[in-house]
Amino acid sequence: MLEETAECGELFFSIAVSNFSPPFSLNITGPSGFNPALFNINYPGPFLTSPVLFGSEDNTVPFGDYTAAVQDACGRIKQLEFSFIKKPLQPSVVASNNGCGSAFGTVRITIPDDRFIVAINLTEAPMAYTNPLPQNMMSFVNANGVFIHPSLPVGEYTFFITDSCGDSYTVAVIVPAFVLGQLVATTRPDCNPTTGAVRLSTSNGIIVTMKIIAAPQNTGFVLPYDVSANMNSNGVFFMGDLPAGMYTFEATDNCGFNLQISVEIFGYTRTSDGFEINRKCGSFDITMGDTDASITGKRFWLQKYYPETSTWGHPYTGVSYLEGTIPNTTTASELINNATVLNIFLIGDFRVIKVFDSYDNGNQNAQCSDLYVEFSIAPELAILGAFNLSCDDGIGPNNVVIDVEGVAPFNFTMTEPVVLDNGTNNTFVNLTNGSYNFKVTDDCGNIKNVPVEIGTLLPLVRAIAAQSMLVCRTDGVPFGIFPLVNQTPQILGNQSPNTYNVTYHFTQFDANNGLNLLPDGYTNISNPQTIYARVEHKTLPLCYATTSFPIFTGVTPQLSPALPIFLCEGFSKTLTAEAGFAKYLWSTGETTQSITIQTAGTYSVTVSNVYQDLTCDTTKDFVVTSSSEALIQTIDISDWSQENKVVISVNGSGAYLYSLDNLNFQSSNTFYNLPAGEYTVYVKDDNGCGTADQDFVLLNYPKFFTPNGDGYNDTWHVQFSKYEPNLSVDIFDCYGKLVKRLNSGDAGWDGTLNGFELPSTDYWFVITRQDGRVYKGHFSLKR
Repeated sequence: MLEETAECGELFFSIAVSNFSPPFSLNITGPSGFNPALFNINYPGPFLTSPVLFGSEDNTVPFGDYTAAVQDACGRIKQLEFSFIKKPLQPSVVASNNGCGSAFGTVRITIPDDRFIVAINLTEAPMAYTNPLPQNMMSFVNANGVFIHPSLPVGEYTFFITDSCGDSYTVAVIVPAFVLGQLVATTRPDCNPTTGAVRLSTSNGIIVTMKIIAAPQNTGFVLPYDVSANMNSNGVFFMGDLPAGMYTFEATDNCGFNLQISVEIFGYTRTSDGFEINRKCGSFDITMGDTDASITGKRFWLQKYYPETSTWGHPYTGVSYLEGTIPNTTTASELINNATVLNIFLIGDFRVIKVFDSYDNGNQNAQCSDLYVEFSIAPELAILGAFNLSCDDGIGPNNVVIDVEGVAPFNFTMTEPVVLDNGTNNTFVNLTNGSYNFKVTDDCGNIKNVPVEIGTLLPLVRAIAAQSMLVCRTDGVPFGIFPLVNQTPQILGNQSPNTYNVTYHFTQFDANNGLNLLPDGYTNISNPQTIYARVEHKTLPLCYATTSFPIFTGVTPQLSPALPIFLCEGFSKTLTAEAGFAKYLWSTGETTQSITIQTAGTYSVTVSNVYQDLTCDTTKDFVVTSSSEALIQTIDISDWSQENKVVISVNGSGAYLYSLDNLNFQSSNTFYNLPAGEYTVYVKDDNGCGTADQDFVLLNYPKFFTPNGDGYNDTWHVQFSKYEPNLSVDIFDCYGKLVKRLNSGDAGWDGTLNGFELPSTDYWFVITRQDGRVYKGHFSLKR
């Protein structure tokens, strides 16, 4: 029997018959009022095909118990009992407080199965609801048949509802009182071992301000530190790149509530412990069983290396992957965690990239990627090396272990100088110095030989001394976060990180015993501090090696801002960096605190505080500009008035100031409102490269004169004309007759012509200057 659903939950059905000899007939009984012929005009048969439909969306059957019997052409009979029960619907109710301490809330009621509310009455309400009951509430039902009331007082309500199918419901609703929500924090590691990320939200409403009021000493934040810019459009706070440690955040939401929370931020710790490879003859399996609970949204992607393009990409299609991006199904093949991919028929170099979720500033969807593991699949057995066991906890240099890669189990045999079948044991003990040959056979029948010279073998595990680590700070705080994992390549040397594991420890004892592992991002507790590293083979844990290195929190030099420097042409200049630093390196290659230069340009100095083999550096640029004493080119004069103007033109590379008294200087090269007279202009280089000067004269003439012998204005002459030796003045009467010619330095005209006094009237003059310029005017003679 196949049940079919019609509108408003009504039903119809079909009877499916199998393994029958047609035709067959049906005998169906049902609840009172059920007549099968009303639902299938061919009832009771015979029927040749199955299924047989009874009813439709417009012709539904009654609810109740049914019995159906079928008999085929061979007389075989089969009976089936079934029931149709009307399924009650439960209205969906959402009630929430309106927030910010409100005494009101919002209620939303919907009927499932696409039904509409066609009638709704409020029958019970709390005392705070003052409208008379019962109350018709259809005005709050929208065009989609959904009831939404945005402002009901807190308390218990009862609604009586009828839907579009005629079904009725009594619905109890509680509008909750406001409850102050605290800040809720979710932390995630960031994309490196020294920093993490955080999400902060509150149920009260939108966060409008956020500050960090407490942070680890190594952050360098000036507290309180306003980070409100990291809210998204919904008022949820996201921030990444936070140095690991304890923080206290203080927020204000749009209700005006002040909230605080303390959160510990963790950095990312790399691990590949969840990866397992099963090599088989001609293929391999990959099992992912990553249990790292510190990250969320983790996904794993398999890629293959393509040497012809020097790129990683999809292992099957070869589509290249852009380094630094997030892999996808185009550029990689996804590996499902806690699952095994069987029978991968590929060879070459492979890697697995782990992707996980983080937060960025204002962004909830940031992702990080990390190289999880690299491995190689060769078409045949590979011998990775032969090593002695003179490492810590090993059994000595005259004991040899053979490291192989292929399909287990392996058989190990010494073939020279004697034959010794060592079975599946890859360690040969108590060998004397000399030449040996070992043969390895894998489960696929591959055979490899390796010659060995006892006495020249390297230990199975080596720990190479690493360079010290340094975190430079500008605030003087002696603590920093050290990405210890960055030391791994140095400590391993040419040992593969896929084969060897490096862990970091607080003491030599911990390193010897593999105890108390330090995180990849470690905050020092003293300065300097010694960190101990332990190296161990991942699959041959027969011995180990340790080393140590110091970590320092250093001080970054603080230099004063560089001021402009000017170099006078033809001179030298000494540039000096601040004193008190261990190293100086100039862009000229000099290593002294001061250098002497002869040409303009930009010179840089790097000063350093030294911590063993590392330095904290700061670079300062000195910008040296050429400057020179001015060369006065012209003095352009506009005289013959009481408001004369003079413009000084100069050449040179300096910045020049101008003065007429060598005391008061101006940046403008123009002087206004100068009376007639003798002047000296001074042009000073503002950068200290000297002062140039030159004399000039402003001429003028009297507008009248009175030749009466009283000693005042007895003659007419051009004032200061003696300073222009070639100047000439021709004086004419009103008829244009020349009455007097004056030359530079003459005493002037006394108002006579040939010994006779000329009358009081206006006279005209023409002045010819030494540069050829001509000036015309007139004056009055008064007796």
